[in-house]
Amino acid sequence: TYVPMLRKAAEITDTELFIVPFHSLESDPSAQDRVIDAMKDSELSVFYKSNQAYWDDLDRKIKANSEGRNVMSFGIDPTYFGLTNVDHEDTVTTFQYFRAHGQKNINNMIRFLRAKYLGFDETFEQPVFLPWQAIVHPDTEELFESTEDYIGWYKPDESKPWVGVIITRSSWMTEGCFGVDYPVVKELEAQGLNVITIYTMSTNKTDVGQMNIGGSIDRYLIRDGKP
Repeated sequence: TYVPMLRKAAEITDTELFIVPFHSLESDPSAQDRVIDAMKDSELSVFYKSNQAYWDDLDRKIKANSEGRNVMSFGIDPTYFGLTNVDHEDTVTTFQYFRAHGQKNINNMIRFLRAKYLGFDETFEQPVFLPWQAIVHPDTEELFESTEDYIGWYKPDESKPWVGVIITRSSWMTEGCFGVDYPVVKELEAQGLNVITIYTMSTNKTDVGQMNIGGSIDRYLIRDGKP
């Protein structure tokens, strides 16, 4: 889901980006050579590493061509930072932008990198970590983590029935919801319905507070065992 956000951020900030998705490196033997060619022509190269087997070869190629060039690398495993030859704190911050996700974070990440490494006078915000699930609405950028807070903002007509709309977190993060999900919400409201829209994940990860669709429905749409 990063590629659409990166492309949009590049357009917004007027930045030239060369993006190679993971699946291209897996399926196209020539992709690694294109990465190295782009690296040679770039002022900064950023690598979001994974545990895929192709990184063994790509690591060697990056190391062989990194002298005199700015390189960042990071990932979930601390060893993935090993290719980095720029400021470690800048690299950690860049990784935090990725981990926080969302179009605004990616836009600010590009502005941060432009200011730090490309010589531009940029204003940027620090990464903002977003909840795994929340109530959202097309008329506000606010995220509501309780139904009560949402109702306080929404001020529904209690004589009207309610409809719950479930969208994916990635759709909201990449702003895909503006093309599909949010028009549905506005149409439902035009039909005289109260609408509560939840973005959520598909799996539970209780250690980080992530809920699946069922858990989000229970949290936001059910009260005293009733919808």
